[in-house]
Amino acid sequence: MKPNMTTFYNTGSVSIWLTVTERTDFVVIHTKKLNITDITMTSADDMDVPVIRRLECTQHEQLFIGFDGLLVPNRNYSLRLTFERQLEEQLEGFYVSSYVDTRTGVRKYLLTTHFEPTSARSAFPCFDEPALKASFSMKLVHERDFEAFFNSERVDRVPYNKEGLIMSVFEPTVPMSTYLVAFIVCDFNIHAKQTREGINIRAIVPDEQDSQSNYALNSAASILSYYQEFFNITYPLSKLDLVAVPDFGGGAMENWGLITFRTSVFLYNDNESNSETQEQVAIVVAHELAHMWFGNLVTMNWWDDLWLNEGFASYIENLGVNYIHPEWKMMEQFVVTTTQYAMAMDSLQTSHPIRADVKNPTEIEAIFDMISYKKGASLIRMLDNFLGIDNLRIGLSAFLHKYQYKTAKTSDLWHSFSDASRIHGINVSAIMDTWVNQKGFPVITVRRIGNQLMLNQRRFLSSIPDSDNIDDPSDISPFGYKWIIPVTIITDRLSRESRLVWFNTSTCRYHLMPNTSGSK
Repeated sequence: MKPNMTTFYNTGSVSIWLTVTERTDFVVIHTKKLNITDITMTSADDMDVPVIRRLECTQHEQLFIGFDGLLVPNRNYSLRLTFERQLEEQLEGFYVSSYVDTRTGVRKYLLTTHFEPTSARSAFPCFDEPALKASFSMKLVHERDFEAFFNSERVDRVPYNKEGLIMSVFEPTVPMSTYLVAFIVCDFNIHAKQTREGINIRAIVPDEQDSQSNYALNSAASILSYYQEFFNITYPLSKLDLVAVPDFGGGAMENWGLITFRTSVFLYNDNESNSETQEQVAIVVAHELAHMWFGNLVTMNWWDDLWLNEGFASYIENLGVNYIHPEWKMMEQFVVTTTQYAMAMDSLQTSHPIRADVKNPTEIEAIFDMISYKKGASLIRMLDNFLGIDNLRIGLSAFLHKYQYKTAKTSDLWHSFSDASRIHGINVSAIMDTWVNQKGFPVITVRRIGNQLMLNQRRFLSSIPDSDNIDDPSDISPFGYKWIIPVTIITDRLSRESRLVWFNTSTCRYHLMPNTSGSK
């Protein structure tokens, strides 16, 4: 990449090493609003494969490249494309950000990225799908007064030309998805700290906000160490950069090794910020660090399993914050801060299943909502409740070890949990499929008849269903709006223990111990 910090015009090239699984005379890659100036293809033995056709489909953000001759399976090829684009202040892709230095009144600029879910293709041509992981190397040309940052460590910083430009060279990354790639050119200050395992963590912030990064930096160092112990799997990179970006569309983005934050959820001033701000900073830091394992190390195979990323990070963040601030009692806040918000949205007919069928960028963007985040987190809490924290940790660790640097589906996670809880005979897949593959949640009514409790379940809706939409295909459930529900029963005869009852039909009967009183 060679972005101009004055004109904000970027030129670049990308070389993609690839193999094909069957004979073909074309490949299709993703590109969006890029001016592709040249395309070449060579085989591993440096033989040219002539490009004879190129067609761009703007609707699907794809580029068809046709060749004179067939590509052969299991042979390496190098596809090289050169491209250019005018960078804009648009909060996605590779874009221009700015802020005003309040001490001088001067507006300052930086270049940064935000690729999730499908904007890497607007920065460079690529196979922009989460399952197509690759190792990325970067050479970034920039002005001498600026620093460049990438997912991986910089290995060299050399003069580029007589105009005083510098080329920063970065080592190859671990295998990862395109949406996690990030690079930044800025003139920020750097604060560094090491975890007890020797991982370098840096807070990268504008000069005038220099003193407000310490809390996030110290929190990240402690939480990262805790997560390594909790997941029983080491953070695989040697560094982790935390960057405060003045113009940022989301709260933060978990780019591997180079997390970006909106300044309002990263900066904390001991003398001026309130306790709510402090808690918010800790939660966001803990959330993004959880993604280093859930999302980055193991990635969902396709966006319909987004909840594997966001639901887990939204649950694990509470454990991370609770580690550094046990006095905040994060798990006791959970029902109010997470579950109730999820239920409010999920009680609407317009809700959607956690696993949503998505096919294009617009549909993908739509599922970044409370269902994926907060309902997903609430279901993990339910899993924790009936599996137990030890089985939860064993299942998570097995899942992460098995699929590290790869992608996985929801069913793969359920199998890991079922294996971890095999001694208890719990079929996690059968239980949880009723919760992730249908929208809504049940309301349970309980009646006592003699020494029996009669439980009934039905879907809860916060408003009367629209009679005109009774046959709406989008409102049909594969499970008939019935859930397999873990019900905990406590009576005056069971004051020191609880009974877990599995409720998996419309009606459930539970026999009470004789002589149990009728008190509620």
